[in-house]
Amino acid sequence: MKIDPEHIRTLTLYEKGATITPEEQEYLYEAVVQNEEAKQIYRELMTDISQEELNRVSTELKADIKVRLAAAKQKKQRAKVISITATAVAAAVLAGVAILPVVNKNEPTRAPLAHAKANNDIELKIGDAAAINLGAQQGVIKSGNATLNNSNQQLSLVDAAGDTRLATLTVPNGKEYVMALPDGSTVHLNAATSLKFPLSFTGSSREITISGEAYITVKKDAARPFLVHLPHGTVQVLGTEFNINTYNQQEDRVALVSGSIRVRSGNDSSLVKPGYETVADDAPGLAVDQFDPYDVLSWRKGEFPFTNASLKEVAVLIERFYGIPVVFEGSTSAQQFTGVISRKTPVNNFLTGLKLTGFVKEFSFDKDGTLHVK
Repeated sequence: MKIDPEHIRTLTLYEKGATITPEEQEYLYEAVVQNEEAKQIYRELMTDISQEELNRVSTELKADIKVRLAAAKQKKQRAKVISITATAVAAAVLAGVAILPVVNKNEPTRAPLAHAKANNDIELKIGDAAAINLGAQQGVIKSGNATLNNSNQQLSLVDAAGDTRLATLTVPNGKEYVMALPDGSTVHLNAATSLKFPLSFTGSSREITISGEAYITVKKDAARPFLVHLPHGTVQVLGTEFNINTYNQQEDRVALVSGSIRVRSGNDSSLVKPGYETVADDAPGLAVDQFDPYDVLSWRKGEFPFTNASLKEVAVLIERFYGIPVVFEGSTSAQQFTGVISRKTPVNNFLTGLKLTGFVKEFSFDKDGTLHVK
């Protein structure tokens, strides 16, 4: 593979500043694997870079970063490591920090921290029966007249024989799960989410309750509308796909992907079109606006973007999506961060990038796996 050494040098500097696009990063890694000169340039710049070299590119980077970040947001090309405001990125680059480690596609991906606290169990509770650990009990599960199948991170009802008991599926921090409901509808539950549903749908409606975030695909049945109860309202559908987010206890967000839904909150209701999102809280009225599919739906691909988030808000995301408890020690920075948490990126990589921004002094794990941030 032929390369332009100066181009490889520039892409490596972009990667150090966390401003590289996914396409550029893919090309860079391919060049590093296939070309020895590219590999040498990459290793030298990622381990040590002279102040003279930094000065040479600093003007270009400062002028270019804002444009690149804006373009990345517009095209939904988010970096796989934390990216911060243009000023902070420039500061990080000028300090000579390395956000990403040297990567070789022929080497195995680095595993997450071994001392990170183990995730909690995904549990199913049916009626008054004891909770079932779905991580430990795979295959066929019997409870009363109901038979369920638990495999490949999905729970489905095989036969409920008229059993109308309520069941609650609870997904903890750091995990996801899919529930196939008795009518053929599916609910993809994100981390820190619970779903309450009957083992059999009877009567003139199908009703479930959700707290957290979930993507729902409803099987069409005009005779029995599908109702989703939320903390601040109810969603009514006939057959559609939509995303629900109630992580913020002050509001419900319902984003419609396809079909048609009616969202009710108090005395207000709104018929929603695909591409639009409703926001309901304790105040009267429903807010309706278009939503960004990347921001709302990327969690289903293991990516969790955040924009202008405080350090404490980032910590909440770390705890929710990595399943690692976080404790702050001392005062925290008022700096706001924009970036992406990815389940494909080891947590130690993400934390290192966060520290190298200069707004986090240090982080460490105690013997119980709790993350301490200073």
